[in-house]
Amino acid sequence: MRLILIPLVGLLACGKEQPKIESAPPGANDFGLATARSAVKNYMSSGRTPASYKVMLDEVEKVRHRFNARVTNEIDLGLAFDGLDLLRAARAKSGEEILEEYSDSVFAYAFDDGPKEGESKKDWTIRLCQERPINGCIGQVPEVHADILVHRATASLVSKARSTLRECQRCGPKFRAHLQDSVALKQSLQERAQKARELGSPGRWPIALVDAEKWNKELNLVFLSERGDYSLNGKVIWRGLKKVPRSTKNEELLGVHLLPEQRISDLRNVLKIAKRKKYSGLALQVRKPKYPYELGSLLINDKIMRKQVTLPPSASVQAMVGEVTASGSSVRQ
Repeated sequence: MRLILIPLVGLLACGKEQPKIESAPPGANDFGLATARSAVKNYMSSGRTPASYKVMLDEVEKVRHRFNARVTNEIDLGLAFDGLDLLRAARAKSGEEILEEYSDSVFAYAFDDGPKEGESKKDWTIRLCQERPINGCIGQVPEVHADILVHRATASLVSKARSTLRECQRCGPKFRAHLQDSVALKQSLQERAQKARELGSPGRWPIALVDAEKWNKELNLVFLSERGDYSLNGKVIWRGLKKVPRSTKNEELLGVHLLPEQRISDLRNVLKIAKRKKYSGLALQVRKPKYPYELGSLLINDKIMRKQVTLPPSASVQAMVGEVTASGSSVRQ
């Protein structure tokens, strides 16, 4: 039987005009192409959004078992290139925003695995990292998974596009140019992913061997970099800790992130400013020792520093965390 192909290549990826589509003879096996054609048309008419991509993908996957190799190649070529178009349009967004918007559509196709029913985005990314070490996020804290997985999804789509393009006999120069643009997109996202890996190493946090209270994202957060620069909520503050806002709540804590090798004296300096700004103490960020390195907080105040810290000011923050937690200090948000 002669194969009746829907030209998904032209519909999905690079063509603006729909070529003439041949109809299958009555009673002939169309290899699921009628369903695919309907899904593609609906996707195009609905504005080519992540939500409509998901609908199209779901419809295609329902009949994928009916496809032969040539139909599969046609469909995967279109899905890969259109997924790359959506990621390219979103490249200015943060990794978290892209992950939230694309996880059950473009990412589900790129990884052949989307979030399961009832599975949170965070749990899904942790599962992807655990089950697929190739994604390169198993040794990173969850807060940077998004940027790493955006790059990996793009790399997967580029690989799918390149593989299917080799089998496409009627794909012209536009497709080759599209692929080169996608390779450039992958490279730019790789740079962002590499930076995320550097900032997301669990070795950048003190490790606590006790269960700490879950980190409170609402707290103001002070970070002291390797260079000695302070930042507040992710932005460098050039005049040091004077820029820390005054506390406006009773018993409010000031969040602080120090590298484990930094000194207890550094922590005391932040605590001193926190007192001036009317905070009741500090919430020192700590992490669990094993993946996914959950983020928690350790309460630090004058009483704890006076009664439970015997180490000299030059000792490391990591050593102090070990001493405080061993003595049974309270942990809280």
